[in-house]
Amino acid sequence: MKTRYAHAICRLGGAVSLTILTTITWMATPTFAGFVHTLSITENSPISLSVTFDGSAFGTVVNTLPDQWTVTLPREIQINASFGGNWIEPENPLRFNIVATDLTNVNHDSIIVHSDSLPGEFSQIADGAAILLGTDLTDGASVFAQFHDQAAANETPDTAFTFGLFLFSLTTLLGASRFRWLRTD
Repeated sequence: MKTRYAHAICRLGGAVSLTILTTITWMATPTFAGFVHTLSITENSPISLSVTFDGSAFGTVVNTLPDQWTVTLPREIQINASFGGNWIEPENPLRFNIVATDLTNVNHDSIIVHSDSLPGEFSQIADGAAILLGTDLTDGASVFAQFHDQAAANETPDTAFTFGLFLFSLTTLLGASRFRWLRTD
């Protein structure tokens, strides 16, 4: 009978030990595991680009040419050397918004953005999709980059103005044909 109690105590002790080890392992896991950050890049017009990090304005944006920018990020963001993506233009699937690591920067803390470009050597992804940019060194979490092209709304022609210009031209043409002295017959 004593052996029966000894086996029960050993089984109970093993279950308690397993529970304690599981709890210690769970408590030792960093709280940021699985957490990711989002760097959102938005093209507002051919000369305006905004960058946010988890919803707050972030980094330094320099417009170097129309549809071309350099974005410098704080040193806490470690950019992957191979980072790059071709985000498909919403209004023209044959054009792309290319975002890539600026390899000319010795600090490796900046990215370059080219809008309305021909495809680069990176994978093609949909506008607004996220790809891995690098790591936030303050908490070890991954940083994903998204590109949103809002410039298309600013680049579309004003159809009311175009139609008005057509009507004005038509009216002028028909009005000019009414004058006999302009006719050659």
